[in-house]
Amino acid sequence: MGALSGTDDVGEAALRALTKLDQLLPPRLHSLVAAVDGATRALPRSRPAVDLHLLQQLATAQRDHMLVRFDYRKPTGEVSSREVEPVRLMTQGEHWYLQGFDRVRDDWRVFRLDRVTNLRATTWQFAVREAPPLDFRRDLASRYPCRVRVEMGVDVEKATARIPAPYRSSLEPTAHGCRFLVGAPDWDDLAWHVLWVSRDLKAPVTVLDGADADPFREAMARISDHAREAS
Repeated sequence: MGALSGTDDVGEAALRALTKLDQLLPPRLHSLVAAVDGATRALPRSRPAVDLHLLQQLATAQRDHMLVRFDYRKPTGEVSSREVEPVRLMTQGEHWYLQGFDRVRDDWRVFRLDRVTNLRATTWQFAVREAPPLDFRRDLASRYPCRVRVEMGVDVEKATARIPAPYRSSLEPTAHGCRFLVGAPDWDDLAWHVLWVSRDLKAPVTVLDGADADPFREAMARISDHAREAS
């Protein structure tokens, strides 16, 4: 339960302990553990529930260097198939993430676990690659191809409590609120994220001028057009 609802440090420590315990349990006890997990629920804190079985599968695949395949859903609803070498499970803010090497895209990626479905652990082992430096976990925004700096009409304290941890290091107070850098795999995905945060905080958002401002504004316009057509 600590892996599902504790703080970041507690959750990751609990998962490591759970993975080691999984190695030691005799087969007859696995069904008992599954029954206990199915019959209990952790009291929620700030983190949404995540599938314990999914965490166990990924932790085991990471430990044994086994390739995994899964479907990944973007905020827009688009689903794509992924083939990934899992390297690290981590928590940031409200969510669990998987860091891994995406073979199809031939690059490192970070996946939010609540968007992962149909996970299949294969029997194919992979040669361990040199993972990105440790600051990769704190600097996710700079790893994305689509990045833009925005200003939001809310103070730094409120923004810190709402936006994902990777973006907090770039937060700067302004006369109208605060500004920060955000990133995502594509512009539509990034636009959806920014709109959600703006809605949740009930704060206006301004796109700051820069090389990447135009494609971001175009993505925002597409979402707006879609909303008008739906209404």
